[in-house]
Amino acid sequence: MHSGSKAFMAYVAEGLGNLLDWDLVTAYQRSNGSFFASPATTAAAVIHNNNRRALDYLDSLVSKCGSSGEMQNAAKK
Repeated sequence: MHSGSKAFMAYVAEGLGNLLDWDLVTAYQRSNGSFFASPATTAAAVIHNNNRRALDYLDSLVSKCGSSGEMQNAAKK
């Protein structure tokens, strides 16, 4: 597979699930633990590859930005 194709497959990884070789996708992981600075792709890496650095990135986003508030609002009702 051409390197451009590999990068594209990694970029759309959250939609590919188990069809993708997640070990190859880790080549595109950034130093902050994210994949393409995309929370969706990064979450997919956590789900399909148990990627700890990706989970740490997502945890840092929640710490920095908070949650969406949906669960907090539901609890108040």
